[in-house]
Amino acid sequence: MPPPAKPPSSLESQRFRQLRRKLIALASVTLLALCGSSAYDAYRSYHHLVETTSRELGNIATAL
Repeated sequence: MPPPAKPPSSLESQRFRQLRRKLIALASVTLLALCGSSAYDAYRSYHHLVETTSRELGNIATAL
C-alpha cells in the first residue's frame, strides 16, 4: 500500500494561487484582445460594405 500523501505546504499553496491568478489574467487579456480585434474587423467590414454599396448605386444612377 502506498504511503499517504502529505498535505501541500503553505509555500506550495501560495505559489499555486499566484500561478492561477497569473493564468487567469493572461487568459483575460487574450480574450479581450480577441474580442477587440473581432469588433474592429466588424466595424471595418461594415464601413467597407457601405462605401462599396454607395459607389455601386452611383454607377447605376449614372448608367440610367
